[in-house]
Parts: sequence; structure tokens; C-alpha cells
Amino acid sequence: MPINTDSEWRMCHDPLELIECLNDKLTDGERLLILTAYTRPVWTHPTMVGIGVNVAMDRLERAAYGELNRTVFAGTAAVIKGIRDEIGEARIRHSIEGMSVQLCHEVAQWVAHGTGFNEVMEIASDLLRRLVLFRPSVRPSRPMMPNEIPWEIFVHLEGGIDGRPSIWKETFTNCRRLLADTIREIIASPYVMIRLEPGWLDEDMVHGAFTMFQSSNFEGIERLGERLEDRGCGDSDILLHCTAERHHRGCWLIDEITAMRQRLRNTKL
Repeated sequence: MPINTDSEWRMCHDPLELIECLNDKLTDGERLLILTAYTRPVWTHPTMVGIGVNVAMDRLERAAYGELNRTVFAGTAAVIKGIRDEIGEARIRHSIEGMSVQLCHEVAQWVAHGTGFNEVMEIASDLLRRLVLFRPSVRPSRPMMPNEIPWEIFVHLEGGIDGRPSIWKETFTNCRRLLADTIREIIASPYVMIRLEPGWLDEDMVHGAFTMFQSSNFEGIERLGERLEDRGCGDSDILLHCTAERHHRGCWLIDEITAMRQRLRNTKL
């Protein structure tokens, strides 16, 4: 269903419809940030920190702003591929560590080839769903009773139990909703005009916004919204965005305040 209004943009839970709505306005840098922001809970997990994936993914994310030349950028993607190859196919399919690395590998490969953005979003949603639902397989020592259906079979049951949606379908819906929310975090509604008046900001607020950008720690964004309102900002889109539950590097408001969004618009991967 086409999106034609700001209200429809805000309520849409289908990431592909949101992307279609943007047409050719979405830059390579913005596409990359959507992927890195969506997968950030995975690549910042201690398991990924321990094997260096987080460092590689952070460099990919910064590449969206033109902070890496293409040689370094290609090398970073190769590092993730090397980690994946070292883990091996068996662990890629049957361990949290393996699936997490595969998810990051898919993002890096999209960057390397630059095609099939919608496809890699679908792959990322599916892998994230598998991670959420993952339970280690345990070989039973005796015949199982009917109430002991293996988890990986149970979550695939299409009809669910007692008329409720299956856990597999419900988790898939939640993962796609999270991706839609991530797109709205990176891209402001195309149906409203966002303008930051110079009088709404002071030097301390701009510095605080840049600190959030550099550290990817957005705990101060709600306070930033309060200060914007105190200084005369009445833009509901800006103020509501400051109260959103999740923020990531690539937040459209922080990028506008710090002037990083212009660098993002000029990035060609």
C-alpha cells in the first residue's frame, strides 16, 4: 500500500514500503546507516567485542560519513569475511556467535557490492529473528512426549497454538517493525519540512550533540529536546523525536545539529 501522508509514514511497519516511499532520495550513506543501526545490538554484544567484529562494524558505520577511503573500507569488509571464514559453516548455522558474524558479514558484503539493498534488509530481518529464537539443539536421551516438541520445530508451526500466532511469525513481525523504526530514526518524514532555527541552539548544545554522535551514547537526547523547547522550539517532529525509545549513530536530528548530514548526503560507497 503506497504511503502518501506523514501519518501513514509514522504508522507503517513495513520497511520495504518505507524505502519505496523514499524512491531515489535515499543515499548510499543513509542505506549503510540503516543496516548498521538495525544490527547494532548484535555487533556491540560482548561476544562480538571479544573477536573484534565491533571494531570492524564501527569503521563501516563511520564510512557512511566519508571517514574512510575506499581501500581501508574494503579492507574492513575483508576482516569481517575473514572472521566468518575462521568460524566455519557449521558454527555459522548452529551458534549465536556464528549467526551474529553472518549478519555482520551480510552488511559488509552489501557495502562491497552496493546492490540488492532490499534483499539484504530481508536477510538481516530473518537472521535477527533466528538469533532471537535460537535455542541450542540437545539430542534427547529417550523418546519425547508430545509436550516436548523441539524448539526449532515449535517456532515454525504456522498455525500457532490455541489460535495464537506462532512465535516464529510473531518474532518476524517484531523484527520488521524494529527495522521500520530504524528507518524512521535515520530518515525524517519526507512529508514534513524540518528546519532548525539558529536561535534554538547554543554552542554547548551543539557540542553535546557531537559527543553523542562520536560515542553513540544518546542518553542526553531527551535533555537536548527539553533545552530546544526552552529556547523556543515548537516543532513537534523534533521534540517527539527526542523522546523516542531508541537512537543510533545516524539519528537525523543529531546529524542536522552537527552538520554531519551533509557529509552523509555526499557519500558514495
